[in-house]
Amino acid sequence: MRKFPIRFALSLAIPLAGCFEDTSSIKSAIVPPDYQTQFLLTRACQADTATAHGQGYQIIRANALAMQGPPYAEGSVFVSELHGDSACDSLQAIHAMAKEKPGYDPAHGDWHWQRLNSVQRILEDGKVATCATCHEACAPSDRACSRR
Repeated sequence: MRKFPIRFALSLAIPLAGCFEDTSSIKSAIVPPDYQTQFLLTRACQADTATAHGQGYQIIRANALAMQGPPYAEGSVFVSELHGDSACDSLQAIHAMAKEKPGYDPAHGDWHWQRLNSVQRILEDGKVATCATCHEACAPSDRACSRR
């Protein structure tokens, strides 16, 4: 069997290493990069087995405007961190909801929804039907289930 020099093998592997990077530049305009320090904690780490958010563990934060509702004013934002461990140390995804101007989506409380990956890249954005449908159960609290 012919042996390849180590340098040759590395020269093949190094270019491939960049092929699987997340190079998308689409970041959330709803979730600021520093939300963990700028937003207020509304729900500490707890099991999330009763929702469709991921069947793991969840932390919920909100901006100061959201802390004044319900009902929520335009610009209110909630961020749900989804984690895979009970200490909430392994961020897997982020879900966000932002209250838009009246008329954005009146059938669903004028909420704008986003699903993000763990580095805040947008996976779904806008009038996301699965989000709106689940949060309908929280309509009495203006669809913010963390504030029931």
